[in-house]
Amino acid sequence: MVSKRVFEDIVEVIKTDILSKKFKPLHKLGSERSLCHEFKAGRGSIREAIKTLEAIGLVTLKNGRRGGVFVSETANNQATNTLSSLLRLERSNLLDSLEFRKMIEPKMTFYAAIRRTKEDLKSMAKSINQLKNRKSNDEFPDANLVFHLAIAKASHNSFIFSFYQNTVAMLEATGKLVQDVPGQMDLAIHFHTQIYKAILGKDPHKSEMLMNAHISQLENDIRIARDLAIDIKEGR
Repeated sequence: MVSKRVFEDIVEVIKTDILSKKFKPLHKLGSERSLCHEFKAGRGSIREAIKTLEAIGLVTLKNGRRGGVFVSETANNQATNTLSSLLRLERSNLLDSLEFRKMIEPKMTFYAAIRRTKEDLKSMAKSINQLKNRKSNDEFPDANLVFHLAIAKASHNSFIFSFYQNTVAMLEATGKLVQDVPGQMDLAIHFHTQIYKAILGKDPHKSEMLMNAHISQLENDIRIARDLAIDIKEGR
């Protein structure tokens, strides 16, 4: 099983190095085996971290003898645009709402994996397809909301669902704030798909871990952007 803490740490270390432009585009980060050795982590954690970084366009994978994990060709532009967008989010109260959601949603997803029905799964899959086939970024907030509400409903706990419905305004606001941040919608699709698969497979622990990672990645990205801005301002 993939370790939540290890997987998140690997993503944040590599992401910080790329956002700070420590590595140039097309720089080889290493092979899967060498990254396992570097981070002292299992292949499951490395693969999940690479998938996450690939989803937001920061790394690419190449096969063959000279293959491995490389910084993407557009990583510098992606990093600059992402950094400025995330700094705008840091000035909102989004971090408070994400902290609150981490207290509720992972455990809610745990029970959804145990109790979900075919109808619940259809609702989740429909929202993911809506995200994948969107014609504009303006469709993101609604599709994002449908996915998270479907999980709340799939918990089949009337108190949880009733309580979670009161967070609709917060979820809509989050969606509108992040919809124009480069890479965030692709990352949302990645996590929603992985969470859906874990719920489909009735794996409550993996479902819980992935939901926590989903919320944590945006929370961590905002903090990285803030810290990098401070470093740049102070000339470090």
